[in-house]
Amino acid sequence: MRRVLNEAAREEIQQLLTARGFTHLGVLSRGRHLVIYAEEGGEKMPRLRFGRIDQGRYALDMANHRGGWEPTPFTGTLAELFSLVTEQFGWVLLEL
Repeated sequence: MRRVLNEAAREEIQQLLTARGFTHLGVLSRGRHLVIYAEEGGEKMPRLRFGRIDQGRYALDMANHRGGWEPTPFTGTLAELFSLVTEQFGWVLLEL
């Protein structure tokens, strides 16, 4: 069941990225997390992740410069969090 939920959520995020023109970004499913990454020099560099809290609710974490994760106080649906990221933290999705 988790695999089906993860794949549906991964596809939802990928569609949101594509609709906004962020074609340089991809999405990975890792356990209860969905990670948005950019390929830089052949490496997948994480930008942000959505951690599933329960059915349909996620928490937002941002990648730091050391490769770790910084939690944020934001939770919501994938669409709500994606909208928040594009409106308030758009720099994290830009192509380098």
